[in-house]
Amino acid sequence: MRIARVTVIISIVFLVPSLAWLMASMLGLLPTNQLSISGNSGERTLASIAIASCIIAAIACFRLEKESTND
Repeated sequence: MRIARVTVIISIVFLVPSLAWLMASMLGLLPTNQLSISGNSGERTLASIAIASCIIAAIACFRLEKESTND
């Protein structure tokens, strides 16, 4: 149960800055060319980090909910 909580916190720690940087890059405030990987744009990299964080947090939350109903 503790691992699931830590996983949710780490996912949120990755999610918030990546979404902030993605929104700032869409507004032209921050560059994303440093984040380009193998020809893909930096926006795609930031969006991938945000989506992966959401999926990992959702899985961990599901596990937390499942464990809390078993108690």
